Amino acid sequence: MRQRLMQDLADLDGVEWVVLIGDELLPLAVAPASEQAEAAAAMWVGLELRAEVLLGGIPERLTIRADAAMMLSHRLDLAHVLLLRAGPEGNLGAIRLALTDAAERMVALI
Repeated sequence: MRQRLMQDLADLDGVEWVVLIGDELLPLAVAPASEQAEAAAAMWVGLELRAEVLLGGIPERLTIRADAAMMLSHRLDLAHVLLLRAGPEGNLGAIRLALTDAAERMVALI
């Protein structure tokens, strides 16, 4: 079920990959397979820690958008983060909605 939720996210227009990051900063699952997703896992958690200092708390959702791509995350609990990368052609609103829905359903699966 967890892999199915991740694959559904990966199948959205513009989404390049999805990774579930675990408590050891390691990717627990990736859809589809991507070395970039694995490298992004550790970097993303470090970014969240910096955001925690600046914002006064760990962000539940975090979005970074650049000209070439955007990355979105949704924290499932203190130890797990669902992260995805999408191209600029992706519909940010639709991707955010799908990510939130998948994250809420995935909480019971970790």
